[in-house]
Amino acid sequence: MNLFKQKFLRVPHLSILASLRESTKNPFVDWILILIISGVIVLLLIINSINLHKKVVNGEIQSSENTNLNSPKIFDQNELKSIISKFDSKALNF
Repeated sequence: MNLFKQKFLRVPHLSILASLRESTKNPFVDWILILIISGVIVLLLIINSINLHKKVVNGEIQSSENTNLNSPKIFDQNELKSIISKFDSKALNF
């Protein structure tokens, strides 16, 4: 039993221009177009990520020097208490 000879799985034999005219009319053509476009997008993303990785490894792209990732932000206890009291007073007004 050949699946492609069944009525719901008929594979159209169309040229490229004819298949573009058949899009939105033929679900098989629509799915093929979706798969091709998705494949092209995935390929472009992979190429871009490889290019970005090479630039980072070569030192062409560096992180900004102003970031201090190791120092934690220190909160002022009095400022925190004033913010909490402000929100508590707003909650009482509603």
